[in-house]
Amino acid sequence: MKLLVTTPRYLLLVDLNTRQVRPVEFHRWEYYGISWQPGGQDLYLSHSGLDNESLVDITTYALSETGWISYGQCETGKFLSQPHQIVCAPDGRIVCSNTGRNCVTVVDLNKPGHFHEARLSEVRWDRISPDQTTGDHLNSVFIKANRLYVTAHRFNKGSCIAEFSYPDLTLANIHSAGNRRGLHNVWVTDEGEMISCHSENGALVNLVTDEVLWASGLPLYIRGLAATKSVVVLGESGKTKRDSRGTSIGGLWVLDRQTWRALDYLCLGPYGAIHEIRILDEPDLAHNASPFAGLPTLTGQDAWATQRRSRLAAERRMCEYRNLEIILGSPFVDEDNWLVAQHDDLCLALVRMPLSAGSIAFTYDLNGTQQGSHVSGVLAYRGERDDSRMLAVLLQYNGKSTVGALWLSDRGPWAPADQPPVVELPNTGNARIIPSGEQLVLFVDEIQRGRFAVTGRDLSGGVGVRWTNARIRNIHGLEPPFTTRLSQFLASKNL
Repeated sequence: MKLLVTTPRYLLLVDLNTRQVRPVEFHRWEYYGISWQPGGQDLYLSHSGLDNESLVDITTYALSETGWISYGQCETGKFLSQPHQIVCAPDGRIVCSNTGRNCVTVVDLNKPGHFHEARLSEVRWDRISPDQTTGDHLNSVFIKANRLYVTAHRFNKGSCIAEFSYPDLTLANIHSAGNRRGLHNVWVTDEGEMISCHSENGALVNLVTDEVLWASGLPLYIRGLAATKSVVVLGESGKTKRDSRGTSIGGLWVLDRQTWRALDYLCLGPYGAIHEIRILDEPDLAHNASPFAGLPTLTGQDAWATQRRSRLAAERRMCEYRNLEIILGSPFVDEDNWLVAQHDDLCLALVRMPLSAGSIAFTYDLNGTQQGSHVSGVLAYRGERDDSRMLAVLLQYNGKSTVGALWLSDRGPWAPADQPPVVELPNTGNARIIPSGEQLVLFVDEIQRGRFAVTGRDLSGGVGVRWTNARIRNIHGLEPPFTTRLSQFLASKNL
């Protein structure tokens, strides 16, 4: 039997027969819900886009609508707050427990921005403060016939299962869980049982008969439920604080549906707390009873192998930049061999050789002319591995066009030179900055674009590039003899 398991940081493929656990991916921020359309090749996953431990009060919840649903290579907009379990409904829509928003949200992927919400109460957020857990904490969804069942954890108020008509989402019934609190998952069987995880007690319960079907006998947290005609698979997590959920040890229990005794247990290791479980190669009766048609493709995915390939490829691409010393930031080499600085990362790289270089040349791309994107050719660097003591000819997109200006740093704050900027520069091109007498001459695509006076400035020091939210390549320094000859040529032509 093959399963998919989500944890805060990983999507795991688990083979119960071989006991192999393999990460499928880990690049998206928090994984929770898993679903698919019957016969479909794409997985549908829910992601919160944040650390759960950051959600403590109305202020943090008000900023928490960073969650989304991914499907194949596509994604919805980011509008969900701490989404939990999801299910692909028979009408093609996606039903999502939009937990932070204290509602169930039904998303129509064919109509971006269109969604239908249902609530149990008028409370708009899951909690107001650490001590005011006023929400219902709706965490799980299950569809059977024309009914949508929703699990309400409800903190210390006593859990329940809400029953809505589907697709109109009219509240039809509320099934009490008795004195139980903190339920997760709901599965309504063909026999009329309503089965749920009593998470805090480490147990599985039948809410119709008020019966404990299985108990671990250990201080565990049980969340995640999948089932066939013969077995039930449960997710085990350690009872930890929120900040430890990403690295805690999880496991899977396999139960016999006839005896409700454990057939097996598989420790998954420190991949984090279990959020969700789905059976892939058999009908999962606790989901949509349809095996995942995209399983052959999925079994070929291996996050560790992908990581190995990408790391080795990046290292090989970095060979082009062995002539650089990275002073600041963490630039990376993209698949097109550009050296990229992300929007929140200021990078500075100096040319190692020739040590006597007095000029700098490079190719730049201002990242689709995004606001704040800039690249600077650096000369006379004497900053001793700091962002100071240099001259920088700055090429920056200001929201309308790319302009060039000279900026100076002399141990203190950066300041622009009192000189007019160069306007209407290309947003991408080949730049060269060369001293000529007491001026710096800027060329872009072999055309002289401007001059900047550096009268009385000491131009000795390193050369390089300083950039953020942009990418560069073909970085090299020019030897002083070439610079001298070019300066003499420019002076003879009165350029």
